[in-house]
Amino acid sequence: MALRYHRRMPPPKPPRARAPAPARRTKSPPYTVGFYLVPEFPMMAFASAIEPLRAANRMSGERLFAWQLYSRNGDPVRASNGIDIAVHGAVGADARLDLLLVCAGPHHADAADAAAVKWLRGLARSGVAIGGISLGAFVLADAGHRAAPRRSRNAIRASGPLPIFSSSTATASHAPAARPQWT
Repeated sequence: MALRYHRRMPPPKPPRARAPAPARRTKSPPYTVGFYLVPEFPMMAFASAIEPLRAANRMSGERLFAWQLYSRNGDPVRASNGIDIAVHGAVGADARLDLLLVCAGPHHADAADAAAVKWLRGLARSGVAIGGISLGAFVLADAGHRAAPRRSRNAIRASGPLPIFSSSTATASHAPAARPQWT
């Protein structure tokens, strides 16, 4: 007998038969997303980014996505709700990623220190796409300013805005900061 929570609930419908999914010819490696977690990052923003990856893996029955978590020093990072999240590595670690997302909350000056900027530059040079979640865009903007310290303010304005993908609006926008020069 089917489980019903209330006597007024209609009985559940039998499951529909699904057509078999087309077989993949070759297995490609999973798309790997890295998350650089800055202390006091918003858990909701982080969960909104990582949970669809997990759900896609589960629904497809394959490992389409993989993820790695990073912190400034490799120690667990405390989210804004007080929960500590264990990470896989520290900034500067050898990372084989397709995408790195910086997830940050309130401004932390050391989030884009020299070691982080060097790591971000190296990842960008190796073809890793880089973006920000929540206030992670500001960490990237800080890194951009530190990445090109010899540029004048007028040269920064002339170089154009930094394209940013905002996870809260799901649209592309432009920040009033300089575009990082990863050379």
